Amino acid sequence: MTSHGPRTLPDAFGLDADVEYFAFRARPTEQVPHLTIEQRLGAHRTTGRRNGLATLVEGDSGGIVAQLPSDPMPVSMGVFGPAPLSQMPQSFMIASRALETAVALGRVGVHDIRGLGLLPAVMADPVVGDAIHERFIAPLIARGETGETILDTVERYLAMRGQLGDTAAALYVHPNTVRYRIGRFEALTECSLQDVEDLVEVWWALQLRRLQGNERDTAT
Repeated sequence: MTSHGPRTLPDAFGLDADVEYFAFRARPTEQVPHLTIEQRLGAHRTTGRRNGLATLVEGDSGGIVAQLPSDPMPVSMGVFGPAPLSQMPQSFMIASRALETAVALGRVGVHDIRGLGLLPAVMADPVVGDAIHERFIAPLIARGETGETILDTVERYLAMRGQLGDTAAALYVHPNTVRYRIGRFEALTECSLQDVEDLVEVWWALQLRRLQGNERDTAT
C-alpha cells in the first residue's frame, strides 16, 4: 500500500495551496444572515473543492474566497487580495478595516480598502481626528443650527470642487450666500480654503463628522 502522507490544512478544507485568495469580512443582517452570505460566496460546507471558507468572527462573516461574487452583495463587505494563504491574517485585518469604513458610510456591496481612499485612515486615527474636530468642527457646532448650516455649505462646496455657482444651485441659495458662509467658516476656524494644507484638514474633519454621524444613525 502506498502512503500519500498526512493531508495538509488547505487540502483538508478543500482549498488549493497554490491559489491566491481574497480575505473578506461581511456584516450579516436579519434579512441576510451568515448562512446566506456563506452560500452566496460559494463557501458553504460541501464535499470536494469550494470557492473558500467562511466562519463567524465576532458576529461578522469572515474568511477567504478564491473569487469574489459576480452578483451584488446585499450586505456591507470588506475585502483584500488576492494574496497567498500565508498572508491571510494580515489581509483579513485590512478587509476588516474596509468593512468598518463601508458600514460607517452606510454602503452595501463589496469594498476594497484601495477604493475607499483616505476614509479608512480618517476613521482609524482618533488623535488626528480629535485635533481637527476641535479646530474645524467644534467652533461651528457651538453656534447651533447656524453653525451646522455653515458646515453643510462648506462640505457641499468641497464636493463641488470649489465652484460657488454649482454649490449655490445645489443648495438653492444665492452665490453670495455661499461666499458669506465660506467666509464665516474661515474666520471662525482661522483657516483658508485656498491653502492646500488647510483644505486637506478641513476635508478630513468634514469626512470624520459625516462618518460619525452615520455611525450614530446606525446605532439608533
